[in-house]
Amino acid sequence: MTWTAAAGATSYHVYRTNDGTTFTQQGGNIACCTLVGDAATTGKAYLYKVRSLNGSTESADSNKDLSYAFIFADPTLTAGALGTTIKAAHIAELRTAINAVRTQLTILGAAPAFTDPTLTTGPTGTRIKRVHIIELRTALDAARLALSLPAISYTDLTITAFSTQVKKANIDDLRNGVK
Repeated sequence: MTWTAAAGATSYHVYRTNDGTTFTQQGGNIACCTLVGDAATTGKAYLYKVRSLNGSTESADSNKDLSYAFIFADPTLTAGALGTTIKAAHIAELRTAINAVRTQLTILGAAPAFTDPTLTTGPTGTRIKRVHIIELRTALDAARLALSLPAISYTDLTITAFSTQVKKANIDDLRNGVK
């Protein structure tokens, strides 16, 4: 995790929560502007905030930042005719990530019911559809709003059934929304 230096700050306190309410300090007084190795649990989503210190005086909270402790399969998708094919596994990973973000919130209730809840892979597997992307966006947008995080600016706002091809940008937007 990184942040921008605050004028006059001598060090920083970084706080993390995995329940959306109880923040605990990570490490002690941290020099500017990186937190490394904070023992995040794989598969969990965390909210972070930073406070600058000037001597012993601690600032107000920074904006919160979201992080999902997971490495996606095919972490770098490539665009173009010979680029990465968007697969059922990419959608399944995003569902898991977004549900981990939702666990930060008890107010959102149960995980959303997704179309094609069991995605299959391979040549006869589940075809990735517009509805899969729309459902992921809807679930993630609701979670980010409830966590007071900024809205995602989607690259491809309009996805039209049977005409818009699901592409790298759609997956990247969602991945960036959970990390």
